[in-house]
Amino acid sequence: MKKTILPIYCLCVMVSSQMYAQSLNYSDNQFIVSFNSELSSSQLFFSSHKIASDFNSDADWINYSAGLAAYTIESFPFTLPNGDIITDIDETLPSVNSTTEVDEVSYNYENTLDPNQASSSSCNQNDFNYFIKQGDTRIKISILDTGISNTSDNNSGDYDFSMDVVSGYDYVNNDHDPADDHGHGTHLAGIMADVLNKESDQSMVTFDIRKTHNQHGSGYLNHTLRAIIDAVDSGADIINMSFSHVPGRKVTSSLFHRAIQYAEANGVLVVASAGNNGQSNDNVYTASVPASLPYNCIVSVASHGCGYSLSGFSNHGKKNVDLAILGQKIAGPDLGSGIENKDGTSQAAAIVTGLAAALGTNQKAFNAKEVKCALINGSPYAASLADVVYSEGYVHGINSLSILPSGCGVGGEGIILNIRSNNIEVFPNPFMDAVTIKDLPIDEGEAQASLYNIHGQVVWSKNVSWNNDLLTIDDLESVVPGYFLLTLKSKEVSLEIPIVKSR
Repeated sequence: MKKTILPIYCLCVMVSSQMYAQSLNYSDNQFIVSFNSELSSSQLFFSSHKIASDFNSDADWINYSAGLAAYTIESFPFTLPNGDIITDIDETLPSVNSTTEVDEVSYNYENTLDPNQASSSSCNQNDFNYFIKQGDTRIKISILDTGISNTSDNNSGDYDFSMDVVSGYDYVNNDHDPADDHGHGTHLAGIMADVLNKESDQSMVTFDIRKTHNQHGSGYLNHTLRAIIDAVDSGADIINMSFSHVPGRKVTSSLFHRAIQYAEANGVLVVASAGNNGQSNDNVYTASVPASLPYNCIVSVASHGCGYSLSGFSNHGKKNVDLAILGQKIAGPDLGSGIENKDGTSQAAAIVTGLAAALGTNQKAFNAKEVKCALINGSPYAASLADVVYSEGYVHGINSLSILPSGCGVGGEGIILNIRSNNIEVFPNPFMDAVTIKDLPIDEGEAQASLYNIHGQVVWSKNVSWNNDLLTIDDLESVVPGYFLLTLKSKEVSLEIPIVKSR
């Protein structure tokens, strides 16, 4: 069936692609800024224009709701108002970061998709129980990847990759035709469509394709951030991000946090591939981003093989990888009007995205928390997966549908989640010298409190106690401004809460 590409004038995302940067490259004339979250829209407007003026640059894009902007330097060298001559972006960043309006500045760094690998597995995805019938609620999936080709409609045998209407945007070429000249995005979109079409004659799911990576599988941070924000603004329910990179300079900076926070605040589910490095995402030095960022809206997906054992290439982690699903010999369309089988956590995440969308169509209104809970709680136990993913088992669509929503109460009641962040109130956030946490899971208790910086280093730690589910920590004067993960650990409590200390 011929797809219609609808122009969209906002930048949208729902990612699905596996990208692993073996080394990070940086644009020598672009930088990205996150503004102080307390700025009003008018203050942010004037601050963004002041940066463009003071640093002889053009604002490529600004999002006032998320407080993010990207800039391109017009030329090097140039002179700052104080007379300093800037010859390199390294000198520019500290100058921008010193202003009170700015939280953080980062290079615009590049990431590269994992090379496609032909499958060596003998199992067939049609033998696994993750296909369910769709309901009557409309769901929108946004995919961040290399785009899509019209050949994705070419079907064969048991596979139906058809999508009726597709909207999209190409951030690489800055136009409204996200044509795929790589193949990764087409393969993943076809997988999602097949999962949705298996048990339903008419789909309630629409697709939004955001091309963030070029024909070489390379993409930049400014495209990713812009796409996430625009996906949310365009009404995406699920954003598929089947890409990842291991820790490097600024990879867990406030910029990525800010974009994911924006998605979470707007009720969007983010499905992310755990990574194809065969490493632990519970280790701060090998954890992949964005899958391991500390937000409950993220569903991190690993790959298992035919016998429910973790795939040798798959990242894992009992704490930071939520689910496992088949990621070997997954059929999808190629760019030559054919079908190819591929292995990867990208393919596994694509299947979970399709299933999550099908679950969403069976809700009265889309609820990301319920869908994530159903996916986790509906996973049958498998000893081979018990120590490597949070769910301790493999995804099972029919089980997940059967407990939706009875096994997962709205608003957090009854939800069993990997508590990377918790639905508790933290104020003020950003904070100065003290922070208060309200609605702790137990009314009184004691725990070890620690602050981790964006590099995973402990910068502050002490024993704390509380009464009446209210904890105030009032001795944080020595902590430098920045983004942190506050952890509370005891036998009764294990919480991880993203917080910000203001300047």
